[in-house]
Amino acid sequence: MQQQQHQQPEIFQENIDYSIKVPKRILSTTSNYIPVSSNLGHAVKVPLGAIIKPLAVPKENEEDVCVVQPGAAGIVRCKR
Repeated sequence: MQQQQHQQPEIFQENIDYSIKVPKRILSTTSNYIPVSSNLGHAVKVPLGAIIKPLAVPKENEEDVCVVQPGAAGIVRCKR
């Protein structure tokens, strides 16, 4: 009899730089704080939303926004 080897799936871990600040003209959210878990989000019932303008023209004397590669996780999309 041949034994089947059970391989553990690789765990994807991406390094995220939380120090990045996005200008309000590009990203505006309905809340300044985001719940850390879905349970907390359901408990507080704060509507979360965002207005995103990725192609906004930079203002005078302002740096252009860097392009970010999404990595192995792929493009983040909304689920409906």
